[in-house]
Amino acid sequence: MATRSLATLVVSLSLTLLLLILTVLVVAVLVAALLVSLLSALFAAVLLLALTVVLLIALLAWIAVLALLAILIRL
Repeated sequence: MATRSLATLVVSLSLTLLLLILTVLVVAVLVAALLVSLLSALFAAVLLLALTVVLLIALLAWIAVLALLAILIRL
């Protein structure tokens, strides 16, 4: 029973963290879109590439947390 309450806590924290990460990334993409019009296209493309890499890392971390949660629930 304690494992399930811990699992619920981990899920809620991971979903909150995911929402926070996605919010930050949306704001960053909007800023990058603004920079496209203000700065050179090359700089904006590098910035968007960096944001994409950060998004992929965040999603992989979230998947890892969910996999760990699935293991905890089975215990």
